[in-house]
Amino acid sequence: MAMRQGPPSYLAEPTIQYLFQVLEQIGSGEVQFPRFQRFDVWKPEQRRELLRSILESIPIGTLLLWRTSLDMVKIERRIGMHQLPEPRKGERTRQYVLDGVQRLSTLYGALFPPNALGTVEDGEDASDFRVYYDLKVQDFFVESELEAGTPKAHHLPLTALRDSVALIRFQRGLKGAQADIWTERADAVARSFREYKVPVVPLASDNLAHATRTFQRINTQGSPMSEIHMVNALAYDEDFDLLEKIRETKQERLALVGWEELEDEAVLRTVKALLGIDVYATRPDETVAALKKRPEVVDEAAEALARTANFLRKHWGIYRPNLVPYAAQIVLLARTLHETSRLPKVGSDALKDWIALTTYTEIFGGNMSASRFDALAEELKDTAKGKPLIWSVRRPLTRRELPLGFDFRHARARFLALRLARAGSHAPWKPEHDPFAILAAHGVAAVPQLLSTKIAAGTGAWMRSPGTRFVVAEGSLPTLREHVFDANADTGFLTSHLISGTVHHLFIKQRFEEAVRKREEELNEAERKDFSELLLRHSPLQATASRDKRTNTTRPSQLKGKLQVFVPLPKSMRFK
Repeated sequence: MAMRQGPPSYLAEPTIQYLFQVLEQIGSGEVQFPRFQRFDVWKPEQRRELLRSILESIPIGTLLLWRTSLDMVKIERRIGMHQLPEPRKGERTRQYVLDGVQRLSTLYGALFPPNALGTVEDGEDASDFRVYYDLKVQDFFVESELEAGTPKAHHLPLTALRDSVALIRFQRGLKGAQADIWTERADAVARSFREYKVPVVPLASDNLAHATRTFQRINTQGSPMSEIHMVNALAYDEDFDLLEKIRETKQERLALVGWEELEDEAVLRTVKALLGIDVYATRPDETVAALKKRPEVVDEAAEALARTANFLRKHWGIYRPNLVPYAAQIVLLARTLHETSRLPKVGSDALKDWIALTTYTEIFGGNMSASRFDALAEELKDTAKGKPLIWSVRRPLTRRELPLGFDFRHARARFLALRLARAGSHAPWKPEHDPFAILAAHGVAAVPQLLSTKIAAGTGAWMRSPGTRFVVAEGSLPTLREHVFDANADTGFLTSHLISGTVHHLFIKQRFEEAVRKREEELNEAERKDFSELLLRHSPLQATASRDKRTNTTRPSQLKGKLQVFVPLPKSMRFK
């Protein structure tokens, strides 16, 4: 069989090209963006700095193009509002951007007018892709940054820079005393871009693995490259595109349980957990080798994550992945449920309590070693099958107090929000909307502060306390305030928001700081009670172990490092 020829030798030599020449090759389909690239859209300030560099003749770096006769590489078909063409038919040599995709995509989107097929996707704004040069202040901006929303006469659209007719037409529209100065500035800007040159270094090879390895190595030396992009680049071939596979499984499986917004990195960590690879170590070579032997693991991970989503929804009212206290809890549960075909009630109840125990103790708040993760995974698998839970973590079994300030990014703040929602769903007074659904839909916006600085006339640290937070439907905060400040408020309503009689009385008397601090104290006390019930329910050793009342701690030496779990108690004492 004849050997496949690579690109001709003259294509393997470095060259200096005009910027517009390279961009026109993108527009004609001669240069393509491979799908294994990182295709992140730059923020306005990043784009502005790039454009300023060209205007000031500052080098923007070398472009690396992979030139090959391979034609099976999947390509990006869209940049902003530009639909990119298919590669030219009959071309024996294809060119793919390995280094420079953000720079070239930014410049192509700014300097070339949208084509007939160019549209914006959901969540995008067309004005973000229209770039201008302000001849008056002499700087670049995107249309979405305009306060009035409409460009002025002295705002030069960058799409006119390569089109002499369009540039002259724009210049004829300049009026007033500054018209001649602005015309000269427009000519200077156009000249800077038309005369700007960039070095282009080719990588001539028909070896896809060599190209992706080059891409991965270059990107790890520059701006940080995420592990998933490294794995995607190294695992990529004509039959396997990891990022595309993850997108497909999220839409086909996770969207059915409301988890389509789960981060790709969480899916990759789950894949690694199922493959038995260190979840928290970045070793893309090891991950790729295992993936190629077992590509179906991505589907297995999606199914395990879907089961995890259903479990958390049923037992904790967690409808979205961003409400789970710790990302590690998702991965550990997914691995456990993947290895447990049938989950008995005793195991299900123990896994539910495990979420509370690990959140209260904040054991995932620090670094997680491979050995520690594997030990937790094996213990959790046994627990799911109905065996006693083992607490082998080498730290005191301690419930930590709520953070002094409420920050939804903190695991304990999200867990408190879930507890507030649970109180609303179990209280005699039924809220107008499902509080868990409110949390899922609005996130931190569903847990607003009851008191504004105007109402409380205060700005102390207590204003950021968890005691000021309540789960309410959109637009319902004024109604909540009316009830809280009403002496005749319905007790069921107050109970549904964890407002005691004492706290209510303090609010009525407008003793706001005392009310907030008292409610924070009561929230902590409620958590202490829950934690004590968890320990009592799950450990016969608790009856004889001495406790530190100040920290609510049981010393591990007294527990001998193990917490035996699930001693049945009367239903009235069980954690709900």
